[in-house]
Amino acid sequence: DISDLMVLKELELPMKFHLCLSITEKEAQLDRMVRGFSPLGLESVVFSRLDESWSYGEIFNLCIRWSLPLSYFGVGREIPSDLERASRERVMERILFKPTRASADNIRIVISLLDISREKITEVCPS
Repeated sequence: DISDLMVLKELELPMKFHLCLSITEKEAQLDRMVRGFSPLGLESVVFSRLDESWSYGEIFNLCIRWSLPLSYFGVGREIPSDLERASRERVMERILFKPTRASADNIRIVISLLDISREKITEVCPS
């Protein structure tokens, strides 16, 4: 239930909502979480537990489907030292870690997604 967060949003305070998702979740569950929290007006997605997964296609799929930029990756248990910004290069490295024919065919789509999201990533993660 996000009713408490909706009350905060209605106060019109200068705040942004970033959704933190675990990459170890199934894609259908990730979609349910984004759908459930989308009424807040999500600014970006943070993916955690990347150190516990070998499959990163969900990152690509979720960002395309929901048009959400990435802001950070959680790559370990130590916060904040194990948080890294989701740079274009790091996203490509994570998604295309094991290049396959399918991932090679999607490189242009990934680059397009990152070009579209670059401004939002910059807003969320200023240099």
